[in-house]
Amino acid sequence: MEGNELKKLAVLLNHWIKHNEDHVKEYRKWAEEADRQGLKEVAHNLKAAADLILQSNERFIAAQKGMPVSSVEEGHEHDPHDHDFTREYEIITRVVNGVKAGSVNLEIEMCGGCENINTCGIPYADALHQAFLESQMPCGVLCTEIEGRRILQMTHEGEIFMQIDPLAKEAIQRCHDDMCNTVLYNRVFSVES
Repeated sequence: MEGNELKKLAVLLNHWIKHNEDHVKEYRKWAEEADRQGLKEVAHNLKAAADLILQSNERFIAAQKGMPVSSVEEGHEHDPHDHDFTREYEIITRVVNGVKAGSVNLEIEMCGGCENINTCGIPYADALHQAFLESQMPCGVLCTEIEGRRILQMTHEGEIFMQIDPLAKEAIQRCHDDMCNTVLYNRVFSVES
């Protein structure tokens, strides 16, 4: 491939990833609406479609990682951290979305404060804990009640680096790393940017 074609492919990969993320948000929005209307099978299939799109995005991200540095858009800066943890972020996305879709089963250990674990809007502290273990990311997770609402807190070396109210889809405290925010807030919890 010539230089211009490589640059075009780099732009297309960015576009496809963003485009898919937009679709996933829309699918999940309509899945929630279908669920509210009692259309459980429709909701389940829309969520499954969203998970499949996320899986294809992980392949696009892996393709980006394999692109020559010279093909990256001029003036488009990347945080090197964005690509250092691609494999780990793929695992986190797969595990947590698998739990939400029912294709990954967990022994419930950490979660216990909810009245009905099967209707928990937080994709389980256990799921994120398992995802961190599988990905070997040195992070912890805690689901706690603060001011009457369930808050999921992610920690690194004992320090809280992210907080989210997944039921309200609200990012309370963001990570300093944009890729981390994108993966956990957008892909896993469907929080608007």
